[in-house]
Amino acid sequence: MVGEASGPELTGRCTQEGITMATPRDTYLGVDRAPVPTPPRYIQELLHPYVKNAQLWFCPSVGKDRFFGGDRQWPTYGFNGTTYIW
Repeated sequence: MVGEASGPELTGRCTQEGITMATPRDTYLGVDRAPVPTPPRYIQELLHPYVKNAQLWFCPSVGKDRFFGGDRQWPTYGFNGTTYIW
């Protein structure tokens, strides 16, 4: 499960600096966070140099701290970096 310390580390195409399987599921991983997502993998990360406003990726009526489907076993939308599902 995402965010649990046990299990394999993020490797291959999923690897990003500073993010491991031990990263808590409620960590904010938006494009304006530090460290900057490296390398950029998702649409909000790829377009960030052009958009310049990380709030664009979050619906105002859905909080970043809301869990997917309201289930606390899943990551938050802030962890996802966006409230929009592609």
